[in-house]
Amino acid sequence: MKSLITKSYPFLKLAKWLTRNTPKIMMYHSFSDAEKEGYVSKAHFEWQLQTIKKNCVPMSLIDLAELNENKKPIPKNVVVITIDDGYKNVFDYAFPLLKKYQIPATFFVTTNFIDQTDWLWPDKVKYLLSNTQTQETHIEFDGTKTELNFGAINHLCLNLENNKKLKFIEHLSKMLDITLPVGPPDEFASCTWQQLEEMQLNGIEIGSHTLSHPSLGQVSDEQANVEIGDSLTVINTHLGNIPRTFCYPNGQPNDYNPNVIKIVNATGYKAAVTAFPDKHVLTKEFAWRRYSGAGNEIHFKKVIHGVEMIEYQLKKTVVCDY
Repeated sequence: MKSLITKSYPFLKLAKWLTRNTPKIMMYHSFSDAEKEGYVSKAHFEWQLQTIKKNCVPMSLIDLAELNENKKPIPKNVVVITIDDGYKNVFDYAFPLLKKYQIPATFFVTTNFIDQTDWLWPDKVKYLLSNTQTQETHIEFDGTKTELNFGAINHLCLNLENNKKLKFIEHLSKMLDITLPVGPPDEFASCTWQQLEEMQLNGIEIGSHTLSHPSLGQVSDEQANVEIGDSLTVINTHLGNIPRTFCYPNGQPNDYNPNVIKIVNATGYKAAVTAFPDKHVLTKEFAWRRYSGAGNEIHFKKVIHGVEMIEYQLKKTVVCDY
């Protein structure tokens, strides 16, 4: 059955027809010139765009949201490309290809990162771990002992209340005796507002990913309001007051909740997305599901043709009910 799903063209064609009325929202983060772990290479991304152009109707998230809001017909076989965080490598490698193939997309940016007043906490962890000479294998924090590797630390941080997460990274920096740069190293550099303006003028929606990329499920309502509302104000100040959409940082069930959804809605965003797929797809308001765009060619074809969507429906997969 697996080989039938992954390799059979007739099955892909059938899946595409069965899911033709439900848009597929893709999720990306970082891009690279050549093959590199954790990044989508520009050659692979170009192949993806060619495949989308041939088989689907590409659309930005704001355009999909406004069609949905106004109850207007949505084209069949819509695919939405979304990109998170705000890295400069998006401007360097993804944007020229999106422009070349005239494919719209949505780029969710963390505004403090774009303002150069901070950089993203996962990158700080990566920087610390890649520059240490320590022989230690674990770190203790707040009564918890964690392995000294990115996977374990990332899992810990994703489940910490935001202020504790920031204290943990400070503790990690002191333990490893490494001073974090004020701004990100070139590998983790952000776009500028001028680059985002150029992208917006060429069919890329600039959406919000908060001010500082916290887990909104781990902050107070007051802080959530600031992160969600002020980031929109900053974007509109730089790029114009137009309709925009939102992306929950980290995007897992514990990174948002029904109250956070209400804040996003009340702030004026037209839609919001998570960072996981399940059977709900677009049925949960302000929590539309997304599929990873970082997989291999077989995985990518399964996603855009609707095979993964069908699998989640048949298995009745539910990651969360909000």
